[in-house]
Amino acid sequence: MTGSASAWGHTVLINGASGSVGTVAVQLARARGAKVIGTAGPANQDYVRSLGATPTPCNDGLADRIREIAPTGVDSIDPDAAARLWRVSAGLTGVDAFAPNHFQD
Repeated sequence: MTGSASAWGHTVLINGASGSVGTVAVQLARARGAKVIGTAGPANQDYVRSLGATPTPCNDGLADRIREIAPTGVDSIDPDAAARLWRVSAGLTGVDAFAPNHFQD
């Protein structure tokens, strides 16, 4: 996690938050003071919540649910997100998440 994810009070979207990389990403973002929204399957919602993230299922309606959780949008997305979630995630940031330097410090 780099860039805006390190700022207190920022909102970060981490896709696959219940996986091994996602778990570490959630923990790092929370340790830096970020509010974390974590996508995960239905069986892993409680686990993601236990990490300190707001869980949401990764299925149809994801963008609407994230907008409900974070009405002003998210400040950063996890750059290791699954490819099928990039378009939804990028649309929520309000920036060009595909720009080569977007995730650098």
